[in-house]
Amino acid sequence: MAHLKAINASSEDEDEAADAGNDFIEVSGLYDQMSSNAVEVFEQQILDFSRGEI
Repeated sequence: MAHLKAINASSEDEDEAADAGNDFIEVSGLYDQMSSNAVEVFEQQILDFSRGEI
């Protein structure tokens, strides 16, 4: 998601910047929805993307 935000902020191509911004909005909404559902099923550990032991 950070990559889409960076493209939106730094691209000189208006179409590319708008596409990245729109994709960011869609992906962040999907992430929020999926993470909320996943936490209900798998608890908070599902959002821990570190490489350490759980």
